[in-house]
Amino acid sequence: MALADAGIPMVDLLPAVAVGKVAGKIALDLKKEEDNFGEADLPMALVPQSGRLVLLQMEGHMTEEELSQALDLGVQGCREIYEKMKQALRERYAIGPVGGSA
Repeated sequence: MALADAGIPMVDLLPAVAVGKVAGKIALDLKKEEDNFGEADLPMALVPQSGRLVLLQMEGHMTEEELSQALDLGVQGCREIYEKMKQALRERYAIGPVGGSA
């Protein structure tokens, strides 16, 4: 967001999330304690327009099914964050009505 806000040309915004396994359940947006003491931690970043994952790093253990669920949840989270990022930039640089009353 800082690069886009500063006007640095970029191919796309880059949303990122942390997905993990806590108490046997897959969770999105881990708290510090969940990250530190959970069973697995999977940070990921996505280029939304292409769908490419540009960061994927797992610490801990997940089954193949849990990993698939975590990836799906993380991509969904990244896409939701992407929409919020775009909206925040639109609102920041919105131009008000032209020729309004003085």
